Amino acid sequence: MPQILKHEELSVDTAVGFAAAPAGANYAFCTVEDDDLRARYDGTDPTVNTGLFFASGDSFEVCGSDVIDAIKFIKTDTGAAQLQIAYGQINDGRHGIFGGRARG
Repeated sequence: MPQILKHEELSVDTAVGFAAAPAGANYAFCTVEDDDLRARYDGTDPTVNTGLFFASGDSFEVCGSDVIDAIKFIKTDTGAAQLQIAYGQINDGRHGIFGGRARG
């Protein structure tokens, strides 16, 4: 069985996808570090104004190998956005992006 547990630190500038997802991974737990970002997984690159918004300090789950392959992120301003990502497998049938911290 291939090793599917892996950690990645991803710097986000222009639209970029996961760079080191291991073969067989269908789950990624992500935390947003340093600056805000946006994400899309519908085949269109996010922009500073379009896509799901995640603030620095938010966390979210990406479920489904096709979503892991398609998702892209972009930073929303001139700061240095970074994602901490833990890859693995999950078998509960979820598919998409889940989580995030409610902003008040």
